[in-house]
Amino acid sequence: MNYIKFFSYSGFLKIYVNVFKGREDNNAMYTLPELEEAVYRDNLFEILYLTPLLKLSNGNAKKIKTIRGEPLDLSKKSELNAIVDKEWDARMIKAKAQYEKELSAAKTDEDREKVKMKLGNGTQFRMSGFYVDERDDLTLKIAESGYKNLVGTEGLCFGSSAFPETADTLHKNLIMRGIAEGYAYKNLSQTLAICVAIESADGKYVIMKRAKGLGEYGEARHTVGGHPDPSHFKASNSTPKDKILTYNKNEFGLKEDLQVSLDEIDFDKAISAEIKDEVGMVREDYRLSFTALIRNRQSGKPELVFSAKVKKYTAKEMLKLPRKEKWEALRTKEGEDFRGYSRNELETLIKTEPYWCPPGKAACLIHLYMQELYAEYQKKQKPT
Repeated sequence: MNYIKFFSYSGFLKIYVNVFKGREDNNAMYTLPELEEAVYRDNLFEILYLTPLLKLSNGNAKKIKTIRGEPLDLSKKSELNAIVDKEWDARMIKAKAQYEKELSAAKTDEDREKVKMKLGNGTQFRMSGFYVDERDDLTLKIAESGYKNLVGTEGLCFGSSAFPETADTLHKNLIMRGIAEGYAYKNLSQTLAICVAIESADGKYVIMKRAKGLGEYGEARHTVGGHPDPSHFKASNSTPKDKILTYNKNEFGLKEDLQVSLDEIDFDKAISAEIKDEVGMVREDYRLSFTALIRNRQSGKPELVFSAKVKKYTAKEMLKLPRKEKWEALRTKEGEDFRGYSRNELETLIKTEPYWCPPGKAACLIHLYMQELYAEYQKKQKPT
């Protein structure tokens, strides 16, 4: 096994990463001991894959390959399926009450449709496994999934509407049962998420504090992030059948079946869409590199982590850009907590702020580490 060993500035990060070189994990059956041995576990996250320094480049996420993975199948596990169904039904009752005012306030059919979509089983990607080839290139195993699976499995670690007293125990039991079946996360949705650390042109790092009332990580520090939207990568008539993911219209509340091409999935495009919606910048405004694949230790969700270096906007200018969607922080009555931090301020925040959304903390740490590593590399390239 090939281990990459590195140490970050000020001892913030100390990681041993096994990149599984040349190992094709066909069944996505990493056992818990292998995971324990292969990756360093921070309190919040574990790093599954770290992009080699010389592979960091603008747009390198386009090189991430995707192949068909295994969907979450609880059809023969009636007791687990019942938990997901019950939790989903309870969440929907609360959600309908929450969005009732939004629906009545909607002025156009388009606005009403957007509100209704919040109440549906939104389409998502499931990452059932991954492998790294001899060239250090990453391949993800992707399958169909939805918001229902997410809230009924990983979502239990943030509390429950249907099982308020036992949610955490239920979440742990899902993992323990997975371990017994050969893979710790087998019975979780493993919904693939994405996030990015953004550095402005004047060297500031854009961080927010999430709203208090959010179900997941309310009042936690975070960066820009979300989930890739499968509808952005539709299959065509020429797409081979073995390269198509199909989202059933009845299961996901769609007008028609959604067919997604595995060959068209572009994670650079996916995170750029999040940046556009939440910050207001277009792709040409920044350099964007894929830096790591991590797993949120608390929920079990995998996440692709990126770094963006803004070309022309200062932090203050970025925060004034028109945004399609407001960050979660903007929903609070207390106002906006969304600003730029200098490197020293960010380092202090990492040391002193106990409550982070794990991927957001990972994105910041890895971004800072890569900066330091690249600076050291440049020094070594200079003739003495």
